[in-house]
Amino acid sequence: MDASLTPARIAGAAGVLDHYYCNIGMPGAWEGDVFQYVDLDLDVLIAPDGGHQLLDEEEFAAHRVRFGYPDATVEATRRAAREAVALAQAGEAPFDGTLAAYHIALQMEGERQRSGLATRD
Repeated sequence: MDASLTPARIAGAAGVLDHYYCNIGMPGAWEGDVFQYVDLDLDVLIAPDGGHQLLDEEEFAAHRVRFGYPDATVEATRRAAREAVALAQAGEAPFDGTLAAYHIALQMEGERQRSGLATRD
């Protein structure tokens, strides 16, 4: 079993990267036009300098018992968290700036649309 990483860029003031918030979960799959994804509760907060904090460990442990996560799922989840930190510290995708640049471009486009500056087809 593999666990997947879903990083999200969190911006501070003026679109500057504050940190990445990474959800760890089961690999997702499309079912029709709906993407199904199971969040396994363990998350990683990663700062731009590579510093990190593991979040929601208590919730993950409680749900491991409640939902009967197999040992392989627990290990895959913890491995995915370690891999996220390693990727960030190495400056590799998605922590190489490309995700942040993509989100900043989306944010700027949204602001243009809200202000009425977007071109209309």
